[in-house]
Amino acid sequence: NYTRGVPALEGRYHYRDYGHQLLLGLQSGRTVTRADIEHDPTLTPAERDAHRALQVGAMADVPLLKDGRLLGVLFVHIREAHQWTDEELALLEAVAERTWDAVERARAESALRESESRYRGLFRSIDEGFCIGQVLFDAQGRPARELVPALETFWIDTYARVALTGESTRFVEQVAAMERWFDVFAFRVGRPEQRQVAILFKDLTAQKRAEETRRTEEQRKDEFLAILAHELRNPLAPIRTAVGLLRQ
Repeated sequence: NYTRGVPALEGRYHYRDYGHQLLLGLQSGRTVTRADIEHDPTLTPAERDAHRALQVGAMADVPLLKDGRLLGVLFVHIREAHQWTDEELALLEAVAERTWDAVERARAESALRESESRYRGLFRSIDEGFCIGQVLFDAQGRPARELVPALETFWIDTYARVALTGESTRFVEQVAAMERWFDVFAFRVGRPEQRQVAILFKDLTAQKRAEETRRTEEQRKDEFLAILAHELRNPLAPIRTAVGLLRQ
């Protein structure tokens, strides 16, 4: 809101108070002008009073439509009657478009900052890794392997399937070349034709090694108990025989 010599316009107003055709004209995408509101025969006395209360003698409303929807209006008014020229209206329409572009850009930048802040907080709080990769395909529709020739087929095929179908997947698998285990959640991002896959992963190598160590220790314990039982049975056999003889 910018004013010079007239009241400020912040607040809520009903279109119907300023002429029943105003909203219809704006929704059609047409710039609505009134050169002399005080003597405009299309306005009722009540509608002229509503304009007079805001010191509006002449006005030009430039609608902003996106995808057929009325999203905003650049409203310009003068206290006295005024005949709007084509040059003035062209200037107002250009200002309206540029203003809207600036608003959209500011909204996008604000949303980006909010998104970055949200994801930055997320990544600081998790003990996992995240990356986005693009799956490349040859002329026959097969996933390319040149960039990671040592990677097992399972990984390439899984990411290719996610990129093509959009179906997310979660799995635990080993990368033999790295001798590491990963818990992976993969899902498609971006436009389908971009073939991009987001990968959220957690290194389970330490956990897997601990489980393997535990299994090995349990196996050794079982083997030890089996040997111990066998060694105990050997001397117990003649003792049982002797006890039997003594009883007889």
